[in-house]
Amino acid sequence: MRASNAPTPWVSFLQRQYDAAYYAMLRPAWAYSGLRVTRYYNDLLQTHGYTPQALAERADDKDHDFYRHLFQGIPLVPNTSVLDVGCGMGHLLEFLRECQARPATYLGLDLVQAFVNRCQQKYSAPYRFECANFITRRFAPDEQYDMIVSLGALVSRVLGYEAYVAACVEKMLRLSRRYVLFNIITEVDRSQGNYQQVDQVGGITYLPRPRLQQILERAARTYGAEFEIIEQRIYSDGTDAFVRMVKPSGK
Repeated sequence: MRASNAPTPWVSFLQRQYDAAYYAMLRPAWAYSGLRVTRYYNDLLQTHGYTPQALAERADDKDHDFYRHLFQGIPLVPNTSVLDVGCGMGHLLEFLRECQARPATYLGLDLVQAFVNRCQQKYSAPYRFECANFITRRFAPDEQYDMIVSLGALVSRVLGYEAYVAACVEKMLRLSRRYVLFNIITEVDRSQGNYQQVDQVGGITYLPRPRLQQILERAARTYGAEFEIIEQRIYSDGTDAFVRMVKPSGK
């Protein structure tokens, strides 16, 4: 894990105030982008039905493989509280069950109402699901979560994409007691055809590792967190980065 020294309280306060003002200007654009992302996945759902391809996945077991990379080195124990940002069809719960790490409380968020409905039909209390855009002010829970996981939610192109990633990372750290885990794409090869529309709002995109590193270092300093980036060339036309952030206990 890479450690970042926490700034003084005054510097941290000024940074948060500046970021909050900047992000507030961008939130209407992010809300609009969320509608475009929703349409992208609704179109996939209409075409493929409730299959992994509706989540823009290339293989039926892709999510579980990605979760194994994402959770590597993270202790999985039962009875934790989990926030799942971009829950899709509930594959994280299946993964945690297989690892004998059923959460005591779980909230799954997704932009696509059909995915939320599907999860609500499949899972009962204490698991909850909500159709919401994580980055908007409307999603403002009072509680914190032991673990916040986001698989696939940060690979969609939105307006002001780099600032969006930074805002999501900051909000996840703020709402987390301990762990923040997410994936992002850091490199693509457009020549193979799968990434022809990386600049189109709503589509799958990437963020170069140097920019991701800067975003994580700044957020980690604010919260005194540690982080690591593990890159994997799972498919020949792109590099997937699995990010694990750990806050000090009790922060």
